[in-house]
Amino acid sequence: MQKLDLMDKVFGRLTVIAEDGRSRSGKVKWMCRCSCRTDDPVELPVIGSKLVNGATRSCGCLQIEAARRTGNRFKHLLIPGDHGQRRRSAARNQSENVTRNLPVSISYVKRTAGSPQ
Repeated sequence: MQKLDLMDKVFGRLTVIAEDGRSRSGKVKWMCRCSCRTDDPVELPVIGSKLVNGATRSCGCLQIEAARRTGNRFKHLLIPGDHGQRRRSAARNQSENVTRNLPVSISYVKRTAGSPQ
């Protein structure tokens, strides 16, 4: 299989800066720099095929930003968001059955065998 020259190419937020050897399985790795932080750039090794097919597009910053927008979990962190509260509040106020807007607070509690559900 022929090795592609990915030097100085951009894939999402990653710019290829150097070849970084091969992975354990023999695939070519490239050292990439993410453009999310200009003051302290993030550099990470990425397998070339993952860059080309779009599986890796950033250092992880895109996933964190998406979680912030939607208010979802990212690994073990809960990223706060409005959880659709603005849409629900607007719909609630427009209906005849207007209810009081209560603050939204989501917490994840680890349940044990003896705790009530």
